[in-house]
Amino acid sequence: MTRTLFSRTARDDAWWAAFTRGDVPPEQRRRSTHSRQFVLLAALGRTAPSLTLSAADCAALEPLVTDWFERGATEAQLLHTLTNGLPTPVHHAAALVRRRLVDKMPPERMAPTPPRPLLRTLECGDCGTLDLADSLVGGVCGRCHGNLVSPSAAPPGAVPPRPAYRPE
Repeated sequence: MTRTLFSRTARDDAWWAAFTRGDVPPEQRRRSTHSRQFVLLAALGRTAPSLTLSAADCAALEPLVTDWFERGATEAQLLHTLTNGLPTPVHHAAALVRRRLVDKMPPERMAPTPPRPLLRTLECGDCGTLDLADSLVGGVCGRCHGNLVSPSAAPPGAVPPRPAYRPE
């Protein structure tokens, strides 16, 4: 019985000698050196066979996918955009993917706006007048303390104090 072995990987004589003895460790998988964007583009053909791209196409389209991710898009959103509603037949997969990546690019992320400061008004414990939380000392307004506070002392946008209602 004759067995023929073929390998695309060049091996030295020591490896072949170990192989014939049967003591060669199993091959270790090589790590992918491609980016997440490249891998996503290369895998498009599994989701939509008509969008199978070459390695050169994936490398050329990679910067556009990077822009999508920088703008907050997820892989699921990107796959949906690229594979939903495909024409039949697709004549040039790379051109279609490029066109969709450019035309449907999400807007740039807006810088988060700083939160507005809270304006808190509390009720005076004695007279029930609404006043700013900072001007209530011990839960009592300036009028009840005997210190009259002018309305102009309140910050802009403050709720004006309402007259106290006391049932008789």
